[in-house]
Amino acid sequence: MTRSARHSRWRWMVAAVLLGAGGVQAQQAQMAAKSILNFRVPEFDENGHKKSELFGDVADVLADGRVKITGLRIVMYDKDGVTVEGTVRAADCIFNRNDKSAFSNTAVSLQRNAMVVTGRGLRWISDGQHIEILNDVRVELKGVKMWNKLERP
Repeated sequence: MTRSARHSRWRWMVAAVLLGAGGVQAQQAQMAAKSILNFRVPEFDENGHKKSELFGDVADVLADGRVKITGLRIVMYDKDGVTVEGTVRAADCIFNRNDKSAFSNTAVSLQRNAMVVTGRGLRWISDGQHIEILNDVRVELKGVKMWNKLERP
């Protein structure tokens, strides 16, 4: 099997495991003892535009069918499917394939334009690109003037 064919096969298997595509139970049984390394799973809207991409260093299928992802990175795109709207990072998370959501208790960050939000704990729901940072939230606005010199408190 060529390298390209192996790469394509693994990409398909990662997508099936993470997104719950048909035949996942057979894939899950086959992959239960294996980790998937350095993966990328794009999600597209009904027009074929990229909505988001989920990246991870390691994915392990848990006994209940959820997936533990280490080194999570989620890139969210504008409606054009090209322009990056924001990036979310977490040390690890649990991904639920049924509702395409992720939950984490680890340190997380969200970067969007000149804003960086950090904290601990994350809830992400793919539909609607809903992101919630749960604890110890800190917001940093880079290069944004909040008040002019006369208005400062």
